[in-house]
Amino acid sequence: QPNQSETLTMKLSLYDLASYNEATQAWETASGKYTIGFGANVEDIRATAPYTLSKQNTVKCHDVMKPNMPL
Repeated sequence: QPNQSETLTMKLSLYDLASYNEATQAWETASGKYTIGFGANVEDIRATAPYTLSKQNTVKCHDVMKPNMPL
């Protein structure tokens, strides 16, 4: 209804904030302050919320599809 508020709870995983690093073959999440934007689209952000990640995280990947011989 108009002029009413609502509480929104979102759960983020480390993968939601991670970037893949080809050099280390790992998903990495930097520690620090993030700003989560909410809106109709990326150009129409209507609200933001702060999020702080206290420590850096690294998740190594495995070579499950690596060829047995050089290509």
